[in-house]
Amino acid sequence: MAANLISNVERALEGFPITVTQGWLDSTVALHWINGGGQYKQFVANRIQKIKSNPKIKWRHVPTDQNPSDLGSRGGPVENKKLWWDGPNWLSNQERWPEDITSVPTKESNAEAKIIKRVLAVAMGNTGEMDQILHKHDLWKTLRISASIWRFAFHCRGTGLKLKGPLKTNEIERQKLLWVKRAQSGEIKEAERLTLNLQLDERGVLVCRGRIQGSYPIFVPDGHSLASKIVEQAHLRTLHGGVGMTMSHVREEYWIPRLRRLAR
Repeated sequence: MAANLISNVERALEGFPITVTQGWLDSTVALHWINGGGQYKQFVANRIQKIKSNPKIKWRHVPTDQNPSDLGSRGGPVENKKLWWDGPNWLSNQERWPEDITSVPTKESNAEAKIIKRVLAVAMGNTGEMDQILHKHDLWKTLRISASIWRFAFHCRGTGLKLKGPLKTNEIERQKLLWVKRAQSGEIKEAERLTLNLQLDERGVLVCRGRIQGSYPIFVPDGHSLASKIVEQAHLRTLHGGVGMTMSHVREEYWIPRLRRLAR
């Protein structure tokens, strides 16, 4: 808010010889975020980027008891408060400004630091038997085979319960989620995770949290075989529809990066 206000005042005073502007804040945590140069989580990172978009603003620390905005933010009366109406008595005299501080990382500032994981791995072909099923069959048949295997394993546990008759919808859906989790278990780029705002839902599946509340498509990496099978199934269900129709059908439930290239 302070950065926006300063920018608006600068535009209003266009033509005046303004070379530098000062921004004051009493939060040492926020000051460290602005001046620290570290990498932070999406919410903080976006606001730091917005603040730094005006390089003319120089940010300094003001003691809490000399910060006029505290009077308003705490909900107290401001009548006859000289600090509120005129600001600190030293503000117009640069020689009396409070000594600038050097911000240091604290527990509070590090709480928003982005966790960077460095992984050293050797690329190996995925030749598991379950992956061979997905490779050989379309998605619908793969889900039915997987559900049949799960039902057989359930009977082998000796619980006394028997699941009879055709496969149920919940059995197919359970296998679909397991395949999605299998696809998501690979390494996901941090930039992609931040851009798509990937978060785990109540099922333990990564979904893309967008602006539309309640509509969160399931994330599937485009490099996994499952992505190709999902696109293939969408192509068939749209009666061999074009690229646009296939993409629309896929995005009703999934979000696959670089989907257009895969659909083509």
